[in-house]
Order: sequence, then structure tokens, then C-alpha cells
Amino acid sequence: MNRFPFRPLAAALCLALSPAALAADRVQVAAAVSLTDALNEAIEVFETEHDIEIVPVYASSSTLARQIASGSPAQLFVSANVDWMDWLEDEGVNVQSRRDLLRNRLALISASDSLPARFTPGDGEPIASLMGEDDRLSVGDPDHVPAGIYTQQALEALGEW
Repeated sequence: MNRFPFRPLAAALCLALSPAALAADRVQVAAAVSLTDALNEAIEVFETEHDIEIVPVYASSSTLARQIASGSPAQLFVSANVDWMDWLEDEGVNVQSRRDLLRNRLALISASDSLPARFTPGDGEPIASLMGEDDRLSVGDPDHVPAGIYTQQALEALGEW
């Protein structure tokens, strides 16, 4: 397994933890479920370099925020949506610090023969013009899923929502 790509995330994990959390033997991290694979790899790297057990709890950002507001003992919250961080602060949760650790990128995935070899949304043809009558564009629910929210924002900016 090539762990090099996860070293930056492991380092970010270390920087995101408070000194009190770094002094603990066990740290609970509430993280967006979309980060499961990457964070598990980063935790593995982190734990080999530090004498701390990281216990990840994965769920949607909204579920985790509500659990934290209800007293869940997470020392670190890695949300996929800044609005849930704002919500926690509005709910009076003591957020000691906030940092942007990661960014999302949207990807358009299709069957290999259905799009031109090079296609960039917004450059020329609209996405819909490349789709067949029975083709569908699937996105996360923009009322609940951060990737759906970002997708709606991107398609609106392209005039394709």
C-alpha cells in the first residue's frame, strides 16, 4: 500500500487535534462518511507515528453535527459542509478552532464511449446535448448531501441546472 498520499492528511489530522486531544490516549473523530477510505488510511499512518488511538465515527455531516450538539464526545469533527460547522456554533457548541483541511472536486463519470475523450462542462456543448434520450444524470440530493449541493451550484453556474 502506498501511504505517501495519506501523509498530508495524517499531518492535517495531527494539526487539527488540540494539544489536549494529542495528550490523550484515545481520540474520537466524527467524520463525513465520504472520507471513510482516505481517513482510515490517514489514521493508520498517524497511529504508526503517534501513541494515540484514533476512533473514527462516520456518518453524514448533518447526523454528526446533531450528535455533537447533543453531547457526543467527539474531539474532532471533519464535516463535508461548512454550514454544519456554522450550525454547531449557532447551537452554542464550543468550537475551539476551525480549519479548512480538504476540498471536494466534482467528477463527471460516464461509459467510456458516451462522451468525447476530452470534455469539460462549460466548454462548448451543454451536458444534456451529449446525453441520449434514455440517459440520466445522477447527483446527490441537493437538499441533504454536500456533493449534491456542490453539483447544483456548479450546474447552476453553467446554466445547466
